[in-house]
Amino acid sequence: MTIWEGDSILSGLTAEQRAEITEIWLRKFRGAQLRDIEDQGEAIDVLQAVVNFAQSAMYRASGVRTPAEFESWLSS
Repeated sequence: MTIWEGDSILSGLTAEQRAEITEIWLRKFRGAQLRDIEDQGEAIDVLQAVVNFAQSAMYRASGVRTPAEFESWLSS
């Protein structure tokens, strides 16, 4: 039994009405899904900026300019 058949109100809709409702629902759902993906991307961008800032601060504090120099500094 589909959602259309299981509900007394929805079962009376035409195929065209059902298609329109489905299209609207999918469009809204897809929009929410895309917003979630964008939010995740923005969070990753912020996290990357924080990592870059922290890495830069550690490099300045240790007096090095490259990751290799920093690794060497850490092991000394």
